Amino acid sequence: MAKGLGVKIKGKPQAISTNLLRWKDIIVAITDDLPKGLFDYGPYKNKVVKWKIPDELKGNKNNTKRIIKEIIKRVNTLVKEYGVENQNWHCKGI
Repeated sequence: MAKGLGVKIKGKPQAISTNLLRWKDIIVAITDDLPKGLFDYGPYKNKVVKWKIPDELKGNKNNTKRIIKEIIKRVNTLVKEYGVENQNWHCKGI
């Protein structure tokens, strides 16, 4: 469905490791049930952006589409805030 909204998903899913989290400049947690305090310490404390976006568990296509659009909107805003436009993210038409 994301592809139909202009999102290209590259790469393969990978497990989160401590090394991977340390290497990243920013961590975006997209969930409505992130355990309190999970990233509130050590090297992660100032890297995490939390977006409270509910999961779609019932297969409702309209709701899934709405959630994808919300994530795209927030990513576009984040990209502008960090001044990294034209690097690895671009989604138009939303």
